[in-house]
Amino acid sequence: MMQRKNLLYHQIALVLLFFFSLTPLLSRALAPTLQADSEKGTADDGLVSVYRIVEPTGATEVLPASYVKSFSRWTLDDGGTLIPLRSSSSHEEGECDADLESTITKIIVRPTLNVILRPGAIPAYVAVGLLVVGDHNNHLAQQWTSFQGTSHAQFRVELFWGGANGSDQRVGVVPPGTVRKALEQFGVALATTTHEKLQDGFHIVSVPLQMQDMSAERPTKDATWFTCLALTTQEAVQVLQMDPAQVQTLALSKLQVEAAKVLV
Repeated sequence: MMQRKNLLYHQIALVLLFFFSLTPLLSRALAPTLQADSEKGTADDGLVSVYRIVEPTGATEVLPASYVKSFSRWTLDDGGTLIPLRSSSSHEEGECDADLESTITKIIVRPTLNVILRPGAIPAYVAVGLLVVGDHNNHLAQQWTSFQGTSHAQFRVELFWGGANGSDQRVGVVPPGTVRKALEQFGVALATTTHEKLQDGFHIVSVPLQMQDMSAERPTKDATWFTCLALTTQEAVQVLQMDPAQVQTLALSKLQVEAAKVLV
């Protein structure tokens, strides 16, 4: 049995390390037909009733937030080890306490790429996230896309702050090469982990990303929203200017979180 599991992990690692082109392995039985209502806000504050998944084909599915909250949460530490976190179901909605010593001028936000694993430890979806240094909560995107999109040569992550009105300022970019290296590290960690419970059920693994700063200014309380995007061929600025209903048809991941939740 252990030999079979090691073989499975090894196969996953090979795919992640070289091509990131896993065949979509989506469980449609777990995605009931629901209509999203208010999706503005963070994924953990109770304002999001469903998580939207948009495939490269344009097909859209939704998962109820109550179901996603049951997924076990993990993080990839700086040493490349998968660390289990407290269960998402124990998370207090709206809880977001930043480091008490942080200030408006010193606040540091770090984008993450969250890989959703289906049973068998198979990467199925990706969702962009936002982590505040000193804050142990990782804000999860409302809109996800298929993991196979990470194989695209232009797959990247971009972070903006502003009024979420199309004139937002770019805070930084995680270029494709950096994203690819982070996913390679994730692949190695998944292949060598001794946590057998990753084989069972659904899990969310947060992979921290190193961002290249694009703005000399730091976000302030005037920045109503942070917007984080994981996308391929789309121009991020154009996406910010689109009607939300149009964005929901694109194969990308989008997170919008109120600045007040991360700025102290």
